[in-house]
Amino acid sequence: MKSPTFLNRAAQHLQETDKAAFVGRRPFGRLAPSTLDGRHAARNSILYPEQAACRHLRRCAEPLCSLCDSRWADRRQSCTLPTAMASFTSHTYNVTSLLGRASFPSYGSRRLVVPPFQRPFSWEKAHVSAFWEDIGRFHRQLQKKGAQETYFLGPIVLLPEKDHVKLLDGQQRLATLVILLAVLRDHARGIGGKDANDFARDVHRDYLLLEDEETFSLVLGELDEPFFKALAQDETAGKPKIRLQSHRLLSQAKSFLAGKVKEHMGKETPRTVVDELKAFKKTIATHVKVVGIHVESQDEAYLIFETLNDRGLRLGVPDLLLNYLMGHAGNEQNKKLVRQHWNTVVETLGTRRISTFVRHSWVSHHGDVKSQTLFREMRDTIEAEGTTSLKFASDAADESSLYAAIFDRDPEVLPIESIRTVTGLVHELEADYVLPALLAGLATLGAHDFTRFSKVVAAMVVRHSIITNRNPNDLETALYAAAQAMRKAHGKKQGSGAILNVAKAVLVSIDPTDDQLKTALRDVYLTKRQALYVLYSIAERMQSRTKAISLQRNSVEHIFPENPDAGAWQDAAALGPFVWHLGNLTILEPTYNRDAGGKDIVAKAKYYKKSDITMSSSLASLKKWDVSTIVARAEGFREIIAVLWPRLK
Repeated sequence: MKSPTFLNRAAQHLQETDKAAFVGRRPFGRLAPSTLDGRHAARNSILYPEQAACRHLRRCAEPLCSLCDSRWADRRQSCTLPTAMASFTSHTYNVTSLLGRASFPSYGSRRLVVPPFQRPFSWEKAHVSAFWEDIGRFHRQLQKKGAQETYFLGPIVLLPEKDHVKLLDGQQRLATLVILLAVLRDHARGIGGKDANDFARDVHRDYLLLEDEETFSLVLGELDEPFFKALAQDETAGKPKIRLQSHRLLSQAKSFLAGKVKEHMGKETPRTVVDELKAFKKTIATHVKVVGIHVESQDEAYLIFETLNDRGLRLGVPDLLLNYLMGHAGNEQNKKLVRQHWNTVVETLGTRRISTFVRHSWVSHHGDVKSQTLFREMRDTIEAEGTTSLKFASDAADESSLYAAIFDRDPEVLPIESIRTVTGLVHELEADYVLPALLAGLATLGAHDFTRFSKVVAAMVVRHSIITNRNPNDLETALYAAAQAMRKAHGKKQGSGAILNVAKAVLVSIDPTDDQLKTALRDVYLTKRQALYVLYSIAERMQSRTKAISLQRNSVEHIFPENPDAGAWQDAAALGPFVWHLGNLTILEPTYNRDAGGKDIVAKAKYYKKSDITMSSSLASLKKWDVSTIVARAEGFREIIAVLWPRLK
């Protein structure tokens, strides 16, 4: 049977291998790789999570054996870690010592405050679910004799201030812990009775409040703080209104945990439920532990963030970038303005799109860069070019509105004539690699030229990656280069038409010729998304203007069906590989599509004859359907394809 907790899982794995390679976990349940060698390091990481965090940062000055045998002989001892800049210390905290009224005894009771520059809450349901499963499994095992008594939730980074402690890393885990405590409190309130109400009061007073009815133990960032307070901490507040993606995620986390707690408690008597609530609270408050890494300045924190990223405890590029910008913003007024600009980015895009926006915006200015090295390249380039944090953040805020307009198909920003093309690229084909080029085009071109450019991009995607099935990396690289060239031309004050020609000059070198297109049509196999986009476009072109219909309400029909009726197709074995071939597909009304089903070609032709869609009604006279017919039909689309997606000139 598998051990339930991180510590037990690590210990179990330790018995199975001579080359254990774990040090810590983030956010939970996962073993992070380390360059430390062997069973010796892993054993001490399991026993002493403080030491694990220190080693993961690779800042320990003492030799490994010295740390294991002397300094860490006493688990209660803290470790002073020399760094390239200064020193910091680490302490082990359980939830009571972290959030309770006796929090941070060496500083007096203090709130944990998420700084303004931190990203909003971003845990999806999957993260919260894994968190619950781990905590619940640990709680059940804890009741057994001889069970491990510590659940290590990973390191957090803390910066003590005069009247509070800044939580520089660990917001997602601790916010979820507070929500779970609030759920336990609310569940007890729902039971009623003296014991349940006393339990609810104690949880609220001892873990959610700090000293009075208005000071809470955990304060989230400015975008989430009012919502989080009303959702989980302030019992007198009404139901908060969801304004941001992070608010939805916070609300989703609470609803999920409330459902799981209710399921866990079952239909036991009120007394039994209260007893289990107390036991569960004790597990969380006493046995769930983190390592607090205490720093003395923001600069040390930024060093830690980068080091954690290097050692496998991944922070996203937006987090690293914002930390960097804040650390180099200078005075407090500049920091405030940087934060305001970043809030604009968050509110415009939501947390889900920020990572892709940061990369795509950078690529459209500076050319291709791999995600693994993006932050370092951004940092080095910003420093080399002398760009200030405030200027960078301001430009990002401006550009985020353009990026959002592309996704949202905003007619107030996008030229009306370009919306259909942009929709096809971004939403139908989901060709994310075109976004840097579209972003550069929207930022540098006039309305008419942007419409022309979007059609150029669409033609390149269809001709290069769909029809001739060439290496998509080549097109991606060319589009990134075109975006960068457009930015440079714009910086030189060139006009819109000239900038468009610069982009076309970059792309023309990889544009397939019409002869290459004709040859490739014999072997065009489409994905479902590609089929919808290409077939709708061809069908619209074929449709008579006097018989215009809304093709988007119709569906893709496989002439040789995906699931042929038994005995209906004698050549089924030969035709099978051609199910998603361009020549085997058409657009058909859903009713006819369903009725035609897996029937033979003669039966299907009767439904095609009824269709108002020219692409399908043109098949009404079919008597046979074989491989040569499929290939010939695909080749017959050559002229329409050349018109819809013309070659660059």
